[in-house]
Amino acid sequence: MNRLHDTLFGHQNHRLLLLLLLLLVVVVVVVVVVVVVVVVVVVVVVVVVVVVVVVVVVVVVVVVVVVVVVVVVVVVVVVVVVVVVVVVVVVVVVVVVVVVVVVVVVVVVVVVVVVVVVVVVVVVVVVVVVVVVVVVVVVVVVVVVVVVVGKK
Repeated sequence: MNRLHDTLFGHQNHRLLLLLLLLLVVVVVVVVVVVVVVVVVVVVVVVVVVVVVVVVVVVVVVVVVVVVVVVVVVVVVVVVVVVVVVVVVVVVVVVVVVVVVVVVVVVVVVVVVVVVVVVVVVVVVVVVVVVVVVVVVVVVVVVVVVVVVGKK
């Protein structure tokens, strides 16, 4: 026990005490460095995880927004195209119906006018023929009567 006391606290063993103190300082420095490295690693890992999560969330949000915008644009374009096609079809049908009705009306009017003109012409011709025949018959009868009465 004395020897240990002399070894640790003896005047002749200052070097050993200095070596022990140096060893203690080295151990404390190593522990502090290890703790600092562990803290730095944990902080870096946490920061990297947070950055990765934030980037992934931002990318997912951007993708969802872009997909929603594209879907809305496509739906709007399809609706507009369908409405335009329906309007064009309705306009074409209306124009075709109007043209057909106008053509039918014109044809009917022309046929009626032609029939009226033909009937009027036929009636006029019949009247003229009847009048001429009556005039000829009257003239012939008058001439025959004049000739027959004039001979007696």
